[in-house]
Amino acid sequence: MKQKQVTPNEDSRASFSSTQNEEQKREEAFALASSCFNLADAIVHSQFGYCNEETQKDLIQEGHIALFEAALTYDERFKTRFSTYGYPFVRNACHNYLKKLNASISPTNEDYDDAAIAAEPEEDKEEKARFTEILNQSFSKLTPRQKEAICYRYGLGGYPMLKTFVQIGKAMGISDEAARSHVSEGIVRLRNEFHD
Repeated sequence: MKQKQVTPNEDSRASFSSTQNEEQKREEAFALASSCFNLADAIVHSQFGYCNEETQKDLIQEGHIALFEAALTYDERFKTRFSTYGYPFVRNACHNYLKKLNASISPTNEDYDDAAIAAEPEEDKEEKARFTEILNQSFSKLTPRQKEAICYRYGLGGYPMLKTFVQIGKAMGISDEAARSHVSEGIVRLRNEFHD
């Protein structure tokens, strides 16, 4: 079977046509995504309301970009509304942004300048030492799991601060409900210790 030879003129018209089709597809995707920008706003405000205002603005922008990416892959034959299809794109983009943000601002021992620590007033050093001693005594009343869960929850003792019980559970190799239970029971024990 003999294939038809494509002339250079026909080839350039075909590539121009495909470029036009891609550009038209991108414009349609942008129109579809921008029609649902309020979805990204709602997700950020409802699920990430604990973040400061600047971070929420960044999350909204990440959500808008995610909606555009979702619109590029959306097909009406899915028989779902675009907002339903785009929801996980926005949520995942926000979670990924926060992971990157937390990874970039997690303190390490190198972040603390020895000169700045040495420049602390003597009273502050003594107060910190007393607080650390009281905290260590109080933590000795907790089970190892409670101590670990609380350290993850509040970023104590060199543990990274994890925002959700799902994250804490994964880090500890337990369910999110077990992590929630360890944190709440540990806090009750600490409150009782401080009130006694």
